[in-house]
Amino acid sequence: VLGLVTTGCELAASAPPRVAAAALEMVLALAVPPPSGATDAATLAREAMALGPRIESLRVQRAIIKAGAVPTIVAAVARSVREDAAGPSLGNTMGSSSRGGSHLGPPPVWERPTIAAMKLLKALSREVAGAEQMLSAEGLPAVLGNLGLPLGQPLLSMAVETAWNLLEASPVAAAAALSTKETIGLLVDLHQRTLVPGTGDADKELRNEVLVLS
Repeated sequence: VLGLVTTGCELAASAPPRVAAAALEMVLALAVPPPSGATDAATLAREAMALGPRIESLRVQRAIIKAGAVPTIVAAVARSVREDAAGPSLGNTMGSSSRGGSHLGPPPVWERPTIAAMKLLKALSREVAGAEQMLSAEGLPAVLGNLGLPLGQPLLSMAVETAWNLLEASPVAAAAALSTKETIGLLVDLHQRTLVPGTGDADKELRNEVLVLS
């Protein structure tokens, strides 16, 4: 498993987008349990008691951290940002910020590596060692840059939760990383956008999170 995870993370930062997406999604499937399909409280309770899959996922996450692969995953996000800024490719004619939310269906291939990487980072940032690796990664500004995405974007909520996790896992280093002029500007702008009348319940919840975060 460690070999698969390491190879997947390396491909994420260097392979073409389709291959990078497949590699990251493979690592994600090993490291993060899929969302529950349960629809009633009793089933949810039974699934919550099933410790086996969760323990195995934690082992994979710690293997990723032990292998020092977190900065490589951060680099995959930074690469996606650079490629998006460089111009359209693989059908990306509108840019990643053009998608207004998950209701638009499966993400296009150019966005898949970023989504998989951000989901991984959200999970890995809960561990102290994972947070420390992420905070020392050169591509961290690209991860935090997702705070500037439009409301309703799944990547925006992932970025907010990741920032929360970093502050909880490594308060001093995370506070320094979030105190840059660029990140403070993104947080202020995000808070102002959530104050616009007519925003939905999810955006109001996001507003409260950002208010405490900032």
